Amino acid sequence: MKKAVIFDLDGTLMHTLPDIHSSVNAMLLREGYPTREYEHTTYGLNKGARYLITHALPDGATDEEIDRALATYSEEYALHCADSSEPFPGIDEMTLDLLAAGYRLAVLSNKPDEFTKKLTFEAFGNAFDPVVGQGKYKTKPSPDAPLAIASEWGLTPDEIVFVGDSDIDMQTAKAAGMCAVGVAWGYRDTALLKEAGADHIVATPDELYRLLT
Repeated sequence: MKKAVIFDLDGTLMHTLPDIHSSVNAMLLREGYPTREYEHTTYGLNKGARYLITHALPDGATDEEIDRALATYSEEYALHCADSSEPFPGIDEMTLDLLAAGYRLAVLSNKPDEFTKKLTFEAFGNAFDPVVGQGKYKTKPSPDAPLAIASEWGLTPDEIVFVGDSDIDMQTAKAAGMCAVGVAWGYRDTALLKEAGADHIVATPDELYRLLT
């Protein structure tokens, strides 16, 4: 029996890409680089902030240039991470319904921890506990963080469902021995989720709720 759900944040619980994209372009302008199209930023997601920034910079950027650009991006995103970011339609209702059904809920993101906690709390209050971003554990697809959450809950991996919108999330679920559920409303094609090992694909938050209950 499933007792808990670990959710990815960007592209799963919340539509955050516009604020990420605008912050990336603000960084590029400040650092003297050409800006990037929205789609380019999309494919820099899921592997952590340093990968996002490395992907945004021109090929051949040095470590020093990446470090400086990452610091500038962090300044921009700290100011603008919540400008337009919001839960996807139906997420608020699904969250309340899952809590009412007795599920424990957590957030695990490769977004830096401070931004993960800020966005989750502002959007959902204390509905998710714990909320874990990049910092303490290896980034996804390492199973370290989801297994630590399972231990904190006193649950086994087979009692937990891992929900995300990317191949990285599906790989994380599989590495941790958890049921992998991909969402079709996120930033990756469902074919990629299936290829990465998704056990289920859901089209709406309500479908996810019905799958779990």
